[in-house]
Amino acid sequence: MSLFGRRKTVDSTAPEEDFLLTRPAPGESVFRGANIIEDVAILRWETSYGGVGLAYSLTDGSHPETVVKTLRNEYEDGLPNLYAAIVAPQFYLGFGGPELKALDIYKGGQVSAVYEPTWQQVATNVGTAVPFWQSRLRYPETILAWQPGAPPAIVPAVDNEMPTEPFTTLAIDEPDDSPVAQLCLWLARTIRHGAMSGCQDYINDAVEMSRAGQYWTLGAIPLEIKREEPEPPPDVIRRDGWAQILERRDILAAKVATLGDMWDGGADWPAAATAQVRPARCSMARTWAERLVPAEKPPRVLELHLLDSLGFPDQVGELLQDPKTGLPAVYWNEGEEDEYIATKVPQRLPATAPLAYVTLCDRTVWIGTEDGEVWIAPQRPDNGLAWGYSGGGPYTLAQLLDRLLGDIVAPAIYIGADKPLPGLLRLIKNTPKQGSTTYTREQLERARNEPPQPNEDEWLDIND
Repeated sequence: MSLFGRRKTVDSTAPEEDFLLTRPAPGESVFRGANIIEDVAILRWETSYGGVGLAYSLTDGSHPETVVKTLRNEYEDGLPNLYAAIVAPQFYLGFGGPELKALDIYKGGQVSAVYEPTWQQVATNVGTAVPFWQSRLRYPETILAWQPGAPPAIVPAVDNEMPTEPFTTLAIDEPDDSPVAQLCLWLARTIRHGAMSGCQDYINDAVEMSRAGQYWTLGAIPLEIKREEPEPPPDVIRRDGWAQILERRDILAAKVATLGDMWDGGADWPAAATAQVRPARCSMARTWAERLVPAEKPPRVLELHLLDSLGFPDQVGELLQDPKTGLPAVYWNEGEEDEYIATKVPQRLPATAPLAYVTLCDRTVWIGTEDGEVWIAPQRPDNGLAWGYSGGGPYTLAQLLDRLLGDIVAPAIYIGADKPLPGLLRLIKNTPKQGSTTYTREQLERARNEPPQPNEDEWLDIND
């Protein structure tokens, strides 16, 4: 998108005229400092046309219309006396550097359409190179302290959506060699390294692409990290660390779990995916539901995560627990035909007996073992299980059953796992979606040993 035109992007609420920042100010401009209003840092220059504000959101992307709403909450009818124009640097890069969006504020409180001035136009109006803070470097104190001609502040780059403090706080309370400490320190260091390298890459690209470098200057640059990007701990350490965190009942552990879910969807959790089970529609579901017991209070972190994923407040719904897996469940109903139990699904079964049969019923895969126990099939958060069509769900289920026939405690299937045997995939693809279907171990092994059919391209048929 060009930064050099005067193209309007929204309808104007005031009579059309030349936009203020596209005209050079006829007199000198004076920098009046910066202040913080709600979550916006705004630097102000007094020009012959009135105040020009340079706005940076401290939490997310900046847009001049949003900034004006914030300023109106603060100054009400006095806003036009302080600001005649607001300009907000954007994330996306153009040929002049980061893109700019601006609007003008008129005496009656009306505003112009949003327009796109160049850095040169803004710098000409304010009389100095315009400071730019990349989104990971917006520390309020450095913005408030900035003065024209100041060198860039050197600050740690931060990921606003993924703060490291909860991880480091949890880690320092643990023994150095504990799985929790190793996991949390690795995550904190990885996040910091990613924020720093991403920020530096952005600045390098902005400088390289800029055709107007003399008209803007960096308000801050990222502090260099003295160590290489960390290697992840072994998967057994990661799994053990998350298992301990999810068993806790404190707010700090809950915050860490929320961030961990944002990080990778709970890939190393003992359970991350959620299933909705309807006991009225499946005998296996009824058998499983009968063994559930009330959960202890206060809720564990994993229970809070289940409730949050369902949109429930943390104390709403009857919290249950599967005593065989230790995983949480919650019951609710919306009428006699809509009784549900939502539960977390294990990524590995804590079973000790071999697989005896599998039952496919009401969108849930049930594993029966030779000791008479019933389990919801293990599942990863990023790979669902299904049957009755040619998509990825049957593909993944066929892979999983192949593994469970050989090892009942095999982990859930991940994207990129070995291709399923053609006979098993054919069996799962052709299973009716409706009703309940059970395959014994003997039937599964027979399908497992079937050769491919002539001209059968099972491997690539994984899309709906």
